[in-house]
Amino acid sequence: MTRVGRSRSGAVKLLLGVAAIAFLVGGAATLVGLGGMTSDPDAVPTCDGKIMSVGDRCEITRRGSTVDSYTYQEKIERQQANKDSAGTTLTIGLTVIGASLLTGVLVEIRFRRSGPRRTSFAPAGSATPSPEVPSQRTEAAAPTRAGTVHVTRAVVITGVAAGLCVATAVVVGVVVVLADRPDSSEPSPSQAAAASSSAAYSRHIEALMAGMPATLRAGIEHCEPSPVRQRHVLRAGTCHLTKNSPLVAGLAAHDGLAGIFQVANVNATSYYKTMRYQGIAFRDDATGFAVFNQDQTPSEPPGLGNLMEYLDRRTGLWLNVSHLVTVQDAETFLARAGF
Repeated sequence: MTRVGRSRSGAVKLLLGVAAIAFLVGGAATLVGLGGMTSDPDAVPTCDGKIMSVGDRCEITRRGSTVDSYTYQEKIERQQANKDSAGTTLTIGLTVIGASLLTGVLVEIRFRRSGPRRTSFAPAGSATPSPEVPSQRTEAAAPTRAGTVHVTRAVVITGVAAGLCVATAVVVGVVVVLADRPDSSEPSPSQAAAASSSAAYSRHIEALMAGMPATLRAGIEHCEPSPVRQRHVLRAGTCHLTKNSPLVAGLAAHDGLAGIFQVANVNATSYYKTMRYQGIAFRDDATGFAVFNQDQTPSEPPGLGNLMEYLDRRTGLWLNVSHLVTVQDAETFLARAGF
């Protein structure tokens, strides 16, 4: 007897499998793009559902390990980046979906145009195959034609969907390109870079000063960023008090040098463990922790090598003030500064 049918080869199955995987990847990219386009880049950052403030840092942990960490400003920048890249991601996702569907359609059409395959079975020792039985072929023709119509309809629908995805991707891509075109009124790249650097500088200083008491902020002439070289330090800087500042008057071996101090935003819980070994603790309560390190090397005037470190446990603000003569002078400085 002779059996009429189609059998997909390994290559056809491989191509259809690759198209299916591409379809899933494109679908995921499309969802990410849609989510980014509907997001608000100016939304107030949150951490575990709680609203963050400038200078805050969020650490997300799972099973005791930190899986993500960001500051208030970093979260704002992430939101803006997601918004900016959403159109491109959506375009790529739709294009991949359309290409995968189109690949599936072309493979299916090519497979069907290759025609049916006939397989003959003959008894052992027989030189000629058995003749086909007309009645059996006629009975099988009806369901075969119905299946062919059903598959053809599915192929057409899939092809139309592929075309719509590609067309939508083209439209979204054009919109993204037009939106990204530079305006003649926009600043040059060098101007934009300078403005961006200035804005980042300002945000850095604002974050450093956000946790300072009003008295200390009012006594500062200016601050400048410093490189971060220690663990648990989020940002660092050097601040200068106004000339002849009353905050250090009569407390330091050299008022001018004492008026230049280090400041940083740190992880208060972790940094406290480090500070315990930096000197003699003279304040340790729920609001702050302070240590005084008195240099044993003789100096003239006395106190030139001394330094005081203070950690505000509420805000994570850290100060390092040098040249204070005694522990009592360090306590007086903190009181004058508003701590």
